[in-house]
Amino acid sequence: HDRAASVRGPSPSPGQPGRLIETRYFPFHDPELGWRGAVMVSRDITEDENVRAELARSVDNLRLTLNIVGDAIFATAAESPDDPVLFTNEQLLQVWHIPPERAQPLTARTIIEYARRFFVDPDAEVARIGAIIGGSGDAEHRLQLNDGRTLLRRCRRAEAGGHQVRVWTFRDI
Repeated sequence: HDRAASVRGPSPSPGQPGRLIETRYFPFHDPELGWRGAVMVSRDITEDENVRAELARSVDNLRLTLNIVGDAIFATAAESPDDPVLFTNEQLLQVWHIPPERAQPLTARTIIEYARRFFVDPDAEVARIGAIIGGSGDAEHRLQLNDGRTLLRRCRRAEAGGHQVRVWTFRDI
């Protein structure tokens, strides 16, 4: 077959127990000789995999923590309301009654679409959200919903990797 391929697995070397090796296969063909072959390049990926596993554990711990705090949270660095959000927790989906299947990928537009059903004055509240996004500072407001709940909504800004990130939190008060 004429595609590059990659295989990962334990090192077959008895001198390297517990090491992980990645071998990449690159096919080649010499039309003048009619010869086909493959170049194999192997490298030890043990440390890369250890770092990846540790990062995955850290992300899982962060997700667990942010799901336990009780506040609904999402973070976005979106340039457009249709860009996927960076993070959301389970409480956000619950607060706005967003079905899990609509959360992949979740965008600011989807969050607003579900939230506006709960706004007492949807057009005014969407305009207020636009003003918060367009503003340069942080924001904190009480938000009365048409189902009787009152939320404390906060928007905090931060710089990350040269991008403006907004973290939105909602606490049922």
